[in-house]
Amino acid sequence: MLKTLYIENIAVIEKTSIDFSHGLNVLTGETGAGKSIIIDAINAIMGQRTSKEIIRTGEASAFVSAQFDDVNAAVLKKLEEMGYPTEDGELLLQRTLSAGSKGSCKINGRPATVSMLRELAANLINIHGQHESYELFSPETHIDYIDSYGICAPLLEEYGESYRKYKILQKKLNEANTDESERLREIDLLQYQTQELFDAAVQPGADEF
Repeated sequence: MLKTLYIENIAVIEKTSIDFSHGLNVLTGETGAGKSIIIDAINAIMGQRTSKEIIRTGEASAFVSAQFDDVNAAVLKKLEEMGYPTEDGELLLQRTLSAGSKGSCKINGRPATVSMLRELAANLINIHGQHESYELFSPETHIDYIDSYGICAPLLEEYGESYRKYKILQKKLNEANTDESERLREIDLLQYQTQELFDAAVQPGADEF
């Protein structure tokens, strides 16, 4: 869950920190109140392409930080794969936007890339708008929706286990076929060389000049 969002030098916002409590949180206001700025900041921390124009006028850089707690198993697994393990379920994402350079990103205080933020965000935040739903637009998640709709998790797990066993056996079979082919080639070579010796009819002393 998104626990705290900190924004610095984004559009007209100089500095602000938003604390989200458990339950439903609603940001309301008239047009121009700044709701879209919050979304822009969240998009930035999600690793989305962000224009440097959102940096506050007169400032050289902008900064966004998002702290999460109780992150789900998918995020924990992805963090482990990336080399950013966490034991307490806490996650801190940070991104600096620079007007004159590429900017930087951090995961739990360690250097990261924008693509890493994007991978993590897929299982952290969903933004639903008129034309926005990142999970629905991501082809990688479509198969999960189909499997969930079919209520076939046990069958999927059984299939996965069978497929893993199949790949192991296939590897062993390929290795066995390779060994057999090598053995047959060796037999052919030895038979050919033996036949050459017989055809040569070598006699004792033939190697003496």
